[in-house]
Amino acid sequence: MLTVTFHPDVAPTSGPEAKALLNSILQAVRRAGSRYLWFLEFQERGAPHFHILLSEDLTRPGTRRKRGKPWGDLDVSR
Repeated sequence: MLTVTFHPDVAPTSGPEAKALLNSILQAVRRAGSRYLWFLEFQERGAPHFHILLSEDLTRPGTRRKRGKPWGDLDVSR
């Protein structure tokens, strides 16, 4: 399972906005041939938080970093 969230300063305020940003990480997952299932929840502070269940083995060295890189590279400036 991969869990991703937003920093409070750049958190989107709606589900559709958050899901549009989530698409960047899911594109990388699809290109790798992995299947996935994701869940969106909003934390108490209002920030979106995603849980992504992946069909690939995240215990392999470097895999978590590779899957998380698109999330870290997002341009969320407003």
